[in-house]
Amino acid sequence: MNKKIEKYVSLLSCFTSCEISGEEFQRKYLSLFASETEPMPPQVFELTNELFYVVECYVADPRDFDQNDVNYQTLMDAAHRCLSKLKLLTVA
Repeated sequence: MNKKIEKYVSLLSCFTSCEISGEEFQRKYLSLFASETEPMPPQVFELTNELFYVVECYVADPRDFDQNDVNYQTLMDAAHRCLSKLKLLTVA
């Protein structure tokens, strides 16, 4: 598996299997995405960038929720979709 994809698959797997919280996933994902120094393959970038916008809008506390914010379930659904698609890229 491509090292770049492997990092995202590992983090996404931890989150989707509930090993880490939404807040921890958000912090780690934003850090991972921001630390990319080399170009990604276009398909990988498209998937991780799409998820970036969801992660960026995640708000854990419903009292702080705004109309453009994303809740836990939406974040989880987006993470599952991204993980599935990234895994498909590794077998293609």
